[in-house]
Amino acid sequence: MFHLRFVLPLMLALLVPALSFAKDQKRSIVDPADKQQFADQAAAIRDAMKPGGRFQYLTVEERKAVNEHFDAIAAMLERRETERFGSDEQLDLLQAQENANAILTRRDGDRLICERRAPTGSNFKIKKCVTYTEHMKSRDETQQTFSDQIRRTPADFCNIPGKC
Repeated sequence: MFHLRFVLPLMLALLVPALSFAKDQKRSIVDPADKQQFADQAAAIRDAMKPGGRFQYLTVEERKAVNEHFDAIAAMLERRETERFGSDEQLDLLQAQENANAILTRRDGDRLICERRAPTGSNFKIKKCVTYTEHMKSRDETQQTFSDQIRRTPADFCNIPGKC
């Protein structure tokens, strides 16, 4: 009971600023206002999914899902021009938009990733922020270095000529 009296207010104090920060950071990548605007936007995003683009780190399954959502949104916008939307169609459009936004936001190369950690030899934590692209490049370089080290033979590490 003693812990709950202190832990609960602390959790609430930490949760409120986090919720307001998340609310301020929410931005929509896909916004189907009209058919032509969405077609331009979808083409730009599909181009950004290519290697070197903003969304280059999407997996094959995520690319397929985003393309399916885009096709569904385009079909719904096409139908909306000729007939009136019911509440179910509007919900389907919103769901497809939100699903595409969720996938794209997760793999957005411009998204900032911040962490607080103490550098080696220090107890003072510093905040370091990098973009998702920088984070993934660093991860890929580390994996490449590690696999290069594993592939080397023990003779590569011998410092005594003629003894290894």
